[in-house]
Amino acid sequence: MSKRAWLIIKLCLSALLIGYLLQRIPLRDILHSLAQVDGLWLGVALLLAIVGKVISTLRWRYLLAVQEMPVPFGVLFCSLLVGYFFNNFLPSTIGGDAVRAFDVARYSRRNMASVVTVLTERVMGILALASLALVAALLGFKLIRPVNQVLLLVVFFFVVSFSGFFLITRRSLVEQGVRLLHRLKWMKLAQKSEEAYGAFSVMRDRRGVLTNVFMISALLQLNVLLYYYVLSLSLHLGVSIFYFFCIIPVILVTLQLPVSINGIGVREGLYVFFLGLVGVGGERAIAFSWLDFSMTIVMGLAGGVVFALRQTRRSDESARSS
Repeated sequence: MSKRAWLIIKLCLSALLIGYLLQRIPLRDILHSLAQVDGLWLGVALLLAIVGKVISTLRWRYLLAVQEMPVPFGVLFCSLLVGYFFNNFLPSTIGGDAVRAFDVARYSRRNMASVVTVLTERVMGILALASLALVAALLGFKLIRPVNQVLLLVVFFFVVSFSGFFLITRRSLVEQGVRLLHRLKWMKLAQKSEEAYGAFSVMRDRRGVLTNVFMISALLQLNVLLYYYVLSLSLHLGVSIFYFFCIIPVILVTLQLPVSINGIGVREGLYVFFLGLVGVGGERAIAFSWLDFSMTIVMGLAGGVVFALRQTRRSDESARSS
């Protein structure tokens, strides 16, 4: 299937989901809920979003330092914002992670190590998110016990995440996979796999590196979960923090599935479902979803400004050198 056809399918799915929800929930009720937003809590949520980007940059810089690829904090922070812009405004062309890996590869001249550090960030972030969700489910068990399906989803998410990590980091399994690729005559893919695993081994074999990355990732994901809880305070949802810590990881992972445009429609449906389980009305759940998406747009636009300024500077440098 062509990229254009897949894009059209995702557009249609987003439109159908939004149309279905708006048939059930009047738009005026959603707008009325948005009008009740507490600006102070919204400002705190925005601050937490910025803090999250700083923590992400520090984690990335640490991984690059382990690979002996020192890159200035400012370069990485700007690249992170640009990647966020690409993720949210240009989903059909190139992903934000690819942009980040390309930026570092251009700076360090080490392509595979650049890609592996970005992928390691992603994987450790998922593990940390799964761990925090499980801890929240255990601590707030009495609060979420009436919603059994949420607890089951959290446990499933945790088991799958750590099982997957265990499998992809086993040296023997990787070696078997590489041998299979050689037998299939997929030499280039086998070579790339060996290079990627070699770059990952640098981090895995150095004492404490993955533990440190996991701890930084846990701090980052705690910040993310607090952001969502504070955002709920701005709309006066009255939902337990433990419940948010359980459902947000499930929602965030589901939104990674490329079935709609930037999660539009899917995001709203998930919030209506999960928040509805604890008595939040559909209009307030969608208002929460749109408020979250608005914050995403703001951060993405900041990345777009950085990207435009960077392109202008490079054009000026090219003009001067020619």
